Amino acid sequence: MSDEKLSGYYLWAFSQDDCKEELDIIRRGLRHAYTEERLRQETALKLYNKEIKGSVSRLESFAACPYKHFLRYGLHLEPREEYRIDPKDIGTLFHDSINEFFLELAEKDLSFRNLDNAARLALVQNSVAKVTSQYAILQDGAHNAYLSKRVERITNRTIETLKRQWEAGTYEHIESEVAFDAKQIPKLQMPISKGVMLSLNGRIDRLDLAEDGNSVWVKVIDYKSGQKALDYSKIYYGIQLQLLLYLKAATEREQLHNPGKEIIPAGIYYYHIDDPIVEESEDPETAIYKELRMKGLTNSDSNALAKLESGFSSASAKSEVVNGLQKKKDGDFDARASIASTEELQKMSGFVLEKSKELAAEVMEGKVSATPVAAIDDVCKYCDYHDICRFDTRMSGYKKKRCEKKTKDDLLGRGQQDEINA
Repeated sequence: MSDEKLSGYYLWAFSQDDCKEELDIIRRGLRHAYTEERLRQETALKLYNKEIKGSVSRLESFAACPYKHFLRYGLHLEPREEYRIDPKDIGTLFHDSINEFFLELAEKDLSFRNLDNAARLALVQNSVAKVTSQYAILQDGAHNAYLSKRVERITNRTIETLKRQWEAGTYEHIESEVAFDAKQIPKLQMPISKGVMLSLNGRIDRLDLAEDGNSVWVKVIDYKSGQKALDYSKIYYGIQLQLLLYLKAATEREQLHNPGKEIIPAGIYYYHIDDPIVEESEDPETAIYKELRMKGLTNSDSNALAKLESGFSSASAKSEVVNGLQKKKDGDFDARASIASTEELQKMSGFVLEKSKELAAEVMEGKVSATPVAAIDDVCKYCDYHDICRFDTRMSGYKKKRCEKKTKDDLLGRGQQDEINA
């Protein structure tokens, strides 16, 4: 249809009195433009109370999209539950199965290091069966029965790999699903404005400890069912605070448990829960193990490295535990190695506390704008609240928040935050 004919239809339609109401709706829609609005501070106070309580993932949610945070934590909207297993449920099954394994290991007073393959498999099978039995849907149908076996297979691969990584070092103590809150750790409760407090809590997937004379070394591991790597830009803008906050909580917790001792942050890591398919090789198990190396940030201190992996000391060494951790021929670290000194890890842990306070202050100032960050792929595509906000960059006023690339030095120097709106 030509533009001339289309214009003629529009002119005719807008001249009809019996279509006026419907056409006004269309006209307003064509002219709609999104404008950012804020809640009044007294309204925000009524919604969130004088103490913002929650995990750091809540603040990460706010940093990723203030409107999503408002709908979930302000209005308490939840997606309708469906009788099905979704990816979040699968992740929970893996986490719970791994935790159950370590609980049974402790209850039976067994050594993780000395556990043989048969005993490990029996513990895994028992742990997975105990967890999956709590999901009635997994007892329903062949597909869900297959999911149960898949969870068992991948959990067994995970425990096998975690054991091999544990054996590579000299850590002596494992704690699983370590809960913490501001009552236990006073430094996690912070004033953000007059009469308003932020109280952080959380649960660390795994905490490894090693004592060495008057020192306690602390290593934090977070299990992920999808690929995830440490990103300094995301940390800087508040959308990936979890690992460093967990490290802060863990070191403060150990300081309370070990007064007078030096508590040293040894590293923070993501472990990808998977049973990957690798290319055909003479040694497929080694190739799988290499694929499952952890990703994260390692203390560059020689003692920390020795505790992580006893064999990682010589020049040209390449870690079999942490992806990308390697040395050059002259003994210096490779430029791509993700390392930090003890002081740097402590400063970055302090950074996330300050960033948490900043984000909480914005919550209480009433920020509820639908401005998702562009740094997260498909941030809107899989959002539970997309049908409410109807975010669409093709419409006037809608825009994603773009963040400048940041480095470790930016975290240490607390440089000027620079946001560019697209």
